[in-house]
Amino acid sequence: MIRKSSSILCLVLAVLSASLFVRHASGENITAQNNGREQVTVSGSLVTRANGVDCPQIKTNDGTLIAISYISPEIPMGTHVVVSGVYAIVTDCLGRVVVAQETTVF
Repeated sequence: MIRKSSSILCLVLAVLSASLFVRHASGENITAQNNGREQVTVSGSLVTRANGVDCPQIKTNDGTLIAISYISPEIPMGTHVVVSGVYAIVTDCLGRVVVAQETTVF
């Protein structure tokens, strides 16, 4: 019984934290559902690179930092990008990130 209760608690906490993150990342425009995951498009300037623990981040116009699963290392820091993808948890970055499916550089 304890094992089942802790599994349910973990699931509830995961759902709550996911909904809080979506509200917090105000730079996104949720456009559709993709197998239960939010399809998003975020726009901002590249401000950090991957460092072995954290994914690259973009900073939206309102100052929100959003981690992106992959941005080409060829893109210079400070470049404005638009990234479309889905939110996920990936094994090579901390926390929830946008798994990039398309990146446009301006």
